[in-house]
Amino acid sequence: MSFSTRSLSAWLSDIEKRHPTEIDLGLDRVREVYDNLSLKNAMPKTIVVAGTNGKGSTVQALNNGLAALGLTVATYTSPHFHRFNERIRLCGKDVSDEELTSAFERVEQARGNTSLTYFEFTTLSAYVIFADRASAGELDVAICEVGLGGRLDAVNVLDADVSIVVSIGLDHQDWLGDTLEKIAYEKAGVFRPGKVSLIGETFPGSVELELRDKGIVAQRFGRDFGVVVADSVLCNDELSDFSGAQSYNQSSSFTYCDAVADSTLPANNLSLAMQACIELVEAADDWKSLQHDFSSSAQAISNTSVFGRLELIDGEPLTLWDVAHNRAAAECLSEYVDTKFGGREVVAVFSCLKDKDIREIVSAMNSCVSSWYVAELENPRALPLSDIRGALAEFDAALSSFDNLTSTYEAARDYARKVDAVLIVFGSFYVLEALREKARV
Repeated sequence: MSFSTRSLSAWLSDIEKRHPTEIDLGLDRVREVYDNLSLKNAMPKTIVVAGTNGKGSTVQALNNGLAALGLTVATYTSPHFHRFNERIRLCGKDVSDEELTSAFERVEQARGNTSLTYFEFTTLSAYVIFADRASAGELDVAICEVGLGGRLDAVNVLDADVSIVVSIGLDHQDWLGDTLEKIAYEKAGVFRPGKVSLIGETFPGSVELELRDKGIVAQRFGRDFGVVVADSVLCNDELSDFSGAQSYNQSSSFTYCDAVADSTLPANNLSLAMQACIELVEAADDWKSLQHDFSSSAQAISNTSVFGRLELIDGEPLTLWDVAHNRAAAECLSEYVDTKFGGREVVAVFSCLKDKDIREIVSAMNSCVSSWYVAELENPRALPLSDIRGALAEFDAALSSFDNLTSTYEAARDYARKVDAVLIVFGSFYVLEALREKARV
């Protein structure tokens, strides 16, 4: 079959099988093909978002904030829930099969004998699409979510105009290291001297010092923009100016309070998005007319909701969908459940991958979950059901296990309806991917 007639599903099946390992961190292969494609000078303005948790919500908030200014925006995220096209969105719409397969052909021609992983190949294809759209005057900004880590991730072949590290936590230790310092170092690899660098929470001091030695001075939420006192974000006109945006403050009534009001998403994620909007626009000479009206961005950011992240769906039963798959995310989910549903019975549908610390996840969630319904994922990386059961048994959790996630979900849903409980579906992107269509959400 010629490349020109190959379907998207055929392409994806082929790409998935080519490289000997699914994860093969390093930029040498990607950079070689990126250079062969001559993309560097054709790309639009770019923002790279890394972090242990919160990348997806920050990307979506950025998209909303920039689009509200009248800019044309694209996003690249992973993984997808239902179809690959979700990973590349242009002005809020999934990319077409035709545009994807055309980009795949370009990457295939440019790679020669260079072997690429599935993620590397598809990341380069996204960049082909972004460069083509920008060259045609159809794209102003591309927001790209790091897949794993930062320094050696394929997304990091870009020299982004703005780079963000949302959070640091123990996850993917097999690839990133077993300490916060090592993980922070890997994620900070997305920063570049002379470009805007934003951090969403406290960084290890050793890493910040190393960044300064490289000529990188990162702005940090709560210190350089946004102010946190007693777990609340205070308005900038009360306590602080935006770093690098003083001229804007003189002409607008916008405050950080606007960007976080009434949102279930973390304040630092939304404030990072707001600061990135300001920094990107202020640095662009041809966008100067936009810099005096960020109030529209603030409103759009405050209204951000993200598929599968603290996503509450009314119905019988009331159902909360969340992709929490590590300790920090589980703690955030637990806090939300306790705050919003304290006193109500909570039923959880759960599974996870074998590279996750299930005991940390269960420890964070068990106090707010009345009963657990579990099954093993249909995935080569799935944690065996026996391990899931063993971890829950350590916490004396009320447990029901099933052969597959569909049966698990149906049993949990029926029980939650019967006792008027809140149903939580969480643990992995793959859990939500398997169940969303069955739930008809």
